[in-house]
Amino acid sequence: MTKVAIQGYRGCFHEQAAREFYSARGKEISIVECPTFEGLFKAVDSGEAQAAVMAIENTISGGLIPNFELLRSHSYKIKGEVYIPIHQNLMALPGQDIHDIKEVRTHYMAINQTRQFFERNCPWIT
Repeated sequence: MTKVAIQGYRGCFHEQAAREFYSARGKEISIVECPTFEGLFKAVDSGEAQAAVMAIENTISGGLIPNFELLRSHSYKIKGEVYIPIHQNLMALPGQDIHDIKEVRTHYMAINQTRQFFERNCPWIT
């Protein structure tokens, strides 16, 4: 079983990408959760993980330049790629009315990916 480092926690898009990438190659993996992208490289460098999966491009937000810089500075190579559809969900407690929601707090990338939706459909939400 291959130990694969991801930025984030179980259930995140990085885990989904890692599982899809390795299952397409008939390999089982265990996930090593890292709070930062730099942590991916530390996990591989220390032997805690044998590989890492990280986003380097996002169709909506574009290239993730800091991640390219990390690859370059650590002298790692890209071994493959996987494309996964990203679906974001806005959730609230039962009985909430969308018009009562004033603010959404989430990961900066999720905000980038949903900005147009909110501008078109819910301009009162910040």
